[in-house]
Amino acid sequence: MMKISTMGHACMVLAGEEERPILATDPWLLGSCYWRSWWMVNPPAEEQVRRVEAAPFIYITHEHPDHLHPPSLRRLKPGARTILLPAFLRMKMDAYLREQGFDVRILPPRQWVPLEDGVSVMSLPQWSNDSVLLVDTPSAFIVNLNDAKPLGGLLDDIARLRTEIGKPCIVLRSHSPAGPFFNYFEENERIPCREPEDYVRMTQGVCAHLRADLFLPFASQVVYRRSDSEWANGYRVGFDLLQAGWGIATRLCPPFSTVDLETLSLSAEPPAEWRGAFHDGQRALVAREEARNGEAALTDEDIAALKAVLARQRWLLAAVLPGGVAVESGGRRLLYAPWSGRLRETDKGGDCVIQVPVAALKDSLASGNFGDLCIGMFVPATLRDRALAGRVNLFWMLMVLADYGYADGILSRLRWLVWVWRVERRRPIARPG
Repeated sequence: MMKISTMGHACMVLAGEEERPILATDPWLLGSCYWRSWWMVNPPAEEQVRRVEAAPFIYITHEHPDHLHPPSLRRLKPGARTILLPAFLRMKMDAYLREQGFDVRILPPRQWVPLEDGVSVMSLPQWSNDSVLLVDTPSAFIVNLNDAKPLGGLLDDIARLRTEIGKPCIVLRSHSPAGPFFNYFEENERIPCREPEDYVRMTQGVCAHLRADLFLPFASQVVYRRSDSEWANGYRVGFDLLQAGWGIATRLCPPFSTVDLETLSLSAEPPAEWRGAFHDGQRALVAREEARNGEAALTDEDIAALKAVLARQRWLLAAVLPGGVAVESGGRRLLYAPWSGRLRETDKGGDCVIQVPVAALKDSLASGNFGDLCIGMFVPATLRDRALAGRVNLFWMLMVLADYGYADGILSRLRWLVWVWRVERRRPIARPG
């Protein structure tokens, strides 16, 4: 009897006979991420953590810290397991994991890789350095979309494969905001560029397209604990909102469920038993992180690094936000003017003003992950005009692509475009052998 269980945030465990773990995904098992902003609503119990530790294969979908979580990886420790990764054009996590002593295997795109008799996986990289994981088992077909938002061609390919395989289909997918969309302001008025109900509709659309039998809420099981991100709890899309808007044939399952893949029967952890209560130790960690901002100050090196990050996408920024981007941090307001390429301190100008806690800004510049700032939910942007919200979304996308190294010259951009065409274009996906 084979089962899958969801736990923590985006961790799925596939188990075989006698609850023997076979595969786990994205193990965020303890603590927080995004500068103490994100905390799990129901962290895994110790017995669940041990099941992840016992899995011989762990797949990591992408490099965001709620999926590639260093403290959890330290808990797992290198040993009798293989870390499976997507084949991105460029990435940092393969080298990082090998430095930690893990056995790393990069999965070839669109190829089935057997893990054991009857169980195969396929990795589908996506343009944004995210990935889809397909899992074929003797009695069910699992589509782990996670945070990936496949373009039309790739989603059509998965839908055709689902029809050809003919087994019950289980879809796992994030379903709640994790980005800047609700943190825009015009003249001190919040101007969300989406509605929470939009996420319910998008999730239903994917499930309907794939004719999924079950949908498991996934990769959205967090609460926000910083004083500057707590507001975002009001925009979370939880099970209650999913349930209220659900109107398709796909069965909506509760979060933190275990599904029998032969019978599709399930059990779920009742909310009364969730382990996500905010305790004094967590409060102390959040307070310590927030206190870092009062102790930190921008240096000339930080400002030079900020200029270099923005300059990577200079000419695209000139088209997207020609009035410039201002970064407000540590009591200083720095305006980057893409047409001139200058970064100067001024209290005027800019199509948008992004407010960033100074400690987080310094960390992101040092690690080369500036784009992560928009995900933590504590970086508001004041817009010159609310019509610019879509352009600021594009700004953050450009910054993320620069972080991945896809903005380092014309050849780098061309290679990325060719790679995107290869991974996203419509073409048949072979059935498992």
